[in-house]
Amino acid sequence: MLPVTAWKMGLICLGGVFCVFAQADTALDYEVKLTTDYREASSSIKVLDKSASFRVGGAGLRIQVNHHSLGSFYIGGGGGYSPNESASFLGATISGSADSTFFGSGYEYNHQVSPDSQIFMTADYVIYDVKGDFAGSRADVPVSATIKTDVSISDINIGWRTAVSDTLSLGIGLGASRWEIDAVASGVLGDSIRATTEASAGDWDSTQFIRAELTVFDFPIVLKYQRTELNADNAVLLHALNLQVTLPL
Repeated sequence: MLPVTAWKMGLICLGGVFCVFAQADTALDYEVKLTTDYREASSSIKVLDKSASFRVGGAGLRIQVNHHSLGSFYIGGGGGYSPNESASFLGATISGSADSTFFGSGYEYNHQVSPDSQIFMTADYVIYDVKGDFAGSRADVPVSATIKTDVSISDINIGWRTAVSDTLSLGIGLGASRWEIDAVASGVLGDSIRATTEASAGDWDSTQFIRAELTVFDFPIVLKYQRTELNADNAVLLHALNLQVTLPL
């Protein structure tokens, strides 16, 4: 279940933004978007003698408030399911399915530098709560465990956007990403040996992205790919893909 504190923080931020924007002398623009987010590392992340696959994602809704001079703020959430995840526990490689929920919020500010081009700054935060039941074996002895993983990612980026046509804009940018993983596994080896293990990792790493904004059948769509190098006890590449479709109001 998604931590209550994350929802509280999001609601407080959303309320604060509404209060600030309400002081403006112009009308606000509201958007509701369908959003999907998927992130996968190129290989398992290793922390001490433990390893785990890094693959999170889901689909949900995003509510966005826009102001012509103050920028845009959003809040959103959703859930996902992965049929095949793997991790290490008590010296065994175990696998199984996992359910996830996610919450995110962020801000974007655009500065027009020419009729067709903008410089933009984004700040995003997303937290995933992943839980699954896993099973495997060690020397023909069955091993099972319930694993709960919290993954949080904070990105600060700056980019350049240019209009290619009336219905297509392309953007590119770079920035810094703060990521954290906290995993707790509780399980049993054989019929009687029970154990609980924990693993944590996190760091600031560089990130780069490209994105396209287009209109298809009168639906505004944003497609973004982001690449981040994660440095734990090993270095892996994290690939992220995000899709947003604005719904008609």
